[in-house]
Amino acid sequence: MFPLFQAGALDKLEAFTSFNGPDFYGLPRNTSKIVLRKNAWKVPATYKHSSGEIVPMFSGSTLEWLPSDQPKG
Repeated sequence: MFPLFQAGALDKLEAFTSFNGPDFYGLPRNTSKIVLRKNAWKVPATYKHSSGEIVPMFSGSTLEWLPSDQPKG
């Protein structure tokens, strides 16, 4: 996986993840926000859910950016 920041495309991330899909399908855009922190973390093998276990994309891999719902501090 080639990181967006290395490709010089980090400024396109918000549109790619938040605007393009809803706009294409005529759906409302999300109003909530997340913060990505440059902090390496290991993606869990699974997440428990009421309907069973969910295997996330890149499970077991180490990613360089950590999503957070906490504002910048």
